[in-house]
Amino acid sequence: RTSWTKTFSSLGTFQIRQVVYDSKGQMDQATRQVTVLNRKPVGNVTTPSSSNEHAPTKFDMFRPTFRFTYSDADGDAQQQYNVRINRYDGTLVLDSGIKNGNALAWQPTADLPENVNLYIRVRVHDGYEWGGWSSMKYFYIETNRPPVAAFDWTPKPVWEGDTLQLLDRASDPDGDALTYAWTIRAPGGAVTKATAQEPQIAPSVPGTYTVTQTVSDGRETSRVTHAIAVRPLTLTGQVHHTPQWLEIHEAAGHETVTAPKDFYTGEILVLYARTSEAPVAWVRAGLAGARRGGGTLETEVRLQAGGEPQTYEAELYDERWQALDTGLAEGEQTVVFTVRYANGVEKTDAVPIRIIGHVLESVQVHRRQ
Repeated sequence: RTSWTKTFSSLGTFQIRQVVYDSKGQMDQATRQVTVLNRKPVGNVTTPSSSNEHAPTKFDMFRPTFRFTYSDADGDAQQQYNVRINRYDGTLVLDSGIKNGNALAWQPTADLPENVNLYIRVRVHDGYEWGGWSSMKYFYIETNRPPVAAFDWTPKPVWEGDTLQLLDRASDPDGDALTYAWTIRAPGGAVTKATAQEPQIAPSVPGTYTVTQTVSDGRETSRVTHAIAVRPLTLTGQVHHTPQWLEIHEAAGHETVTAPKDFYTGEILVLYARTSEAPVAWVRAGLAGARRGGGTLETEVRLQAGGEPQTYEAELYDERWQALDTGLAEGEQTVVFTVRYANGVEKTDAVPIRIIGHVLESVQVHRRQ
């Protein structure tokens, strides 16, 4: 044989002697010393993961589980490990002591300090000797998690005059009780404060409210802002002629397009109104007009829903307008439309008309001067 393999089960210096013989029985020998060394094992902390002391890993528990890896160039198995935790200034906080076994994780049996910058190291043993301390990994403990501000509101959409109810949707991941601070900037710029969990704005006015909710768990705060648009409530009224009277007035050259339109006292007034998209309680229209010979003629009608959404229609007529001596007086009169919305807000629109004579006098030619 010219080669062989020897496996050493221990460390140290060994002498190897080789003896050779030839076919005639002559011999020779060679002696060498072999030193068997152990390559130290290497441990490396993986949890926490930060190697930057200015950006330590955050834990949210007092006894986190630390993890590390083990490697050995000789293939030796881990036999022991030791973990140490220090403050940044080097002060020892906790030492695991020497632990037997091949575990790659360790959890402290005592609480670690909160809001203190710490670092951790590990060393491992391969059954022959300890490896060096691993590089530092940095961490801190903060058990409080900040709250999360959030809110909603009702109704949607918000209409002028509605009670705007703010709805709290804030949360705290730790289950801590929250306190509230609201800042409400109205469309006109006025600012109000509130500390209730779910304040109200009543009555709301058209425009945009800027609402900020700030919540605190006693240690940290969170803030969120929403712009809430309040839509205006409106009413637009129109007074038209009946088809038959429209032909008569157009033929006579009277005003039939732009208010104040020309009418005879005794005509039926065709009323039309358009409202906002908000729920409506009722729409009415009335004329309190000056009468021939003095005094006032008051007439009112309730409009009914029209053929299109948000439209209302009716005919306004009073037999007293037919009287030659006591009908509506010539000149400008006003039809007043009124809507009451479901939230109680009322809006009006005044539409002027011009009385140019009596229906019985319409055989004469009337033209605008």
